[in-house]
Amino acid sequence: MEAIDLNRFQDFTEQDIARRVLADDPVRRIVLVSIPARPGLPEHGTPGPASVYVISGRLLFYEGNEQVDVGAGMLLCLTPGRTHKLEAKEDSKLLVTIMKAPDAAAWNSLAPAGRDVDLQQADPLAGYANADCIEQLG
Repeated sequence: MEAIDLNRFQDFTEQDIARRVLADDPVRRIVLVSIPARPGLPEHGTPGPASVYVISGRLLFYEGNEQVDVGAGMLLCLTPGRTHKLEAKEDSKLLVTIMKAPDAAAWNSLAPAGRDVDLQQADPLAGYANADCIEQLG
């Protein structure tokens, strides 16, 4: 187990977006992203499910024709395969979790000893296909 204090990272610069990979394993990648207030970040996407937790700041996220204003303490679940873009209205710090393509060997490497993980029984996109899964965390 590893505990990481996200408050110790001060990655803001006036021009650049800073990305710090906090965890990277066969199943997921967790990235701390620091974005200075700016007009926009180009459209991009992820091949699989991703979530964005806003640690600080305020942003406008766009996915297709949808737009949502998110601030500190909010969680945004992005639709797999759809592109998105954003505008940072304030200097913002995000925790981005990207799920990688399911692979039985990868999941089994993370399973507790003596326990099998059967990916045939699990829907890897369950809970992520709904674009309305934004909520205020309290």
